[in-house]
Amino acid sequence: MKKVLAALLVGLISLTLSGVAGAAPATPDVDFAKGRGTDSFGGQAIGAFNFSATDSDGLPATDAATGNFSYHAKGRFSGNPSLKGTVTCLRVEGSLAVVGGTVDNTDDPTFEGGSFYLGVSDSGLPKGEGDEFLLRLDPGFPNASCGLYPPGTGGGRPILKGDILVIDATPPA
Repeated sequence: MKKVLAALLVGLISLTLSGVAGAAPATPDVDFAKGRGTDSFGGQAIGAFNFSATDSDGLPATDAATGNFSYHAKGRFSGNPSLKGTVTCLRVEGSLAVVGGTVDNTDDPTFEGGSFYLGVSDSGLPKGEGDEFLLRLDPGFPNASCGLYPPGTGGGRPILKGDILVIDATPPA
């Protein structure tokens, strides 16, 4: 009887351990970045952002991506414009990303049709602590190229609240 119980216990432990290993999340096969929160400058809220970008072709040599972006300024620009755009490029290096695209809709005609770039950093800490965000607008340039601003350039600013998630699917060298 003791041998039967011991065998059952070993079997149960084996099943439990294999179930835990099987529950681990799969490694993503494409880069992505997403986030929402409040942008800051000097500790003051200057805008609310929301973005999602996913690598659209899985090729490391290109920056092709799909997704969307929105931003509502709070005192940063005259008139506090709202911007909405379509993501066209994504470049990820570790926990840093550049997301770019075209401003499709805004209440400030200066930015309509121009490019936007987001420089973001995912600290990996809970509740977005240490995450950084930077918005750059290029109104005269309609075609965003994430190669213009490599990840980590531009000096992102800490977000006041929210969370940014950056996933680099590139296998380690």
